[in-house]
Amino acid sequence: MTQDERLVINKVEHSKKYYNPWNPYEVVLLFCIEKLHSFLSENSQQERTIHVVFEKRGNKEDKSLELVFRRIVSNDWQLGKTHKNFILFNFQSVFVPKLENSTGLQLADMAARPIGLSILNPNQKNRAFTIIKPKIHSGGLKCFP
Repeated sequence: MTQDERLVINKVEHSKKYYNPWNPYEVVLLFCIEKLHSFLSENSQQERTIHVVFEKRGNKEDKSLELVFRRIVSNDWQLGKTHKNFILFNFQSVFVPKLENSTGLQLADMAARPIGLSILNPNQKNRAFTIIKPKIHSGGLKCFP
């Protein structure tokens, strides 16, 4: 996923729409890796090593996320009609503790809440989203489902 594309999963609507819904975090991971695949393909970056950075959450959560990540990048976990060949890239996961104070993770944290609130409460005043919105590529903000 490029820096100007964002995805929001409305977990309440997700569980209402699907009888046995997939874990929303797994769904968003797949969508992000698909977007990243498209961006890398468009820029001829095949066969490159791509590090995907995750914030550490705990041993159990990290292992679960790592398993889903490995399934996705080995073409063993697909959702819907889109099927991309993730093996074209050498995707590697990197888990970083919050205490590392990673600039990228801090920016993601600062942007995630205002973006989510703009979807969940569109009529609520949201000054942070007003600042972020012009930086979001047109068509780059998706809400699932």
